[in-house]
Amino acid sequence: MGNSWQSPKARKLVWGAFAFLVAAVLLVQVAELTRKPPALPQLAENVPSEARERLTQAWPKILAACPGLGKYYDALTFEQVQMAFPDATGAYHANLVFLVNKETPIIPSRYGAFGNRCFFGVSSNGQSLIVPKSACQSLCLDKAVAHSGNDLHLPLN
Repeated sequence: MGNSWQSPKARKLVWGAFAFLVAAVLLVQVAELTRKPPALPQLAENVPSEARERLTQAWPKILAACPGLGKYYDALTFEQVQMAFPDATGAYHANLVFLVNKETPIIPSRYGAFGNRCFFGVSSNGQSLIVPKSACQSLCLDKAVAHSGNDLHLPLN
């Protein structure tokens, strides 16, 4: 009796299963590529107009600089815009504040982000993104970041 994998029927079955898996992987990748980026959350009426304009213009750049924010957006709850302390020039940067839901399987646990309140700050000139907390930096970059005690500064070009 010959090897059962050499029969035409078995080969068709193996190739059919292989083709199905390849098609499924491609479909998932295409779906991910065509997924619309999340819209800027609804900002409260009391957000200063200058900060509102800055955040609106920066939002697509934030998503580009911070790929994890868009990827895990559904596991976050937008809370508010918070104006941070003034910088050396006396200007304020605006923080988009999100709460990372505690019960979410989509964010890798190694990021340590569950239950954190993450601040994504846009500098007063709109040119950089400031992310404190290593857990939020990990979520932002979609890779584990070692705790350094320093804010992450990303250009918004």
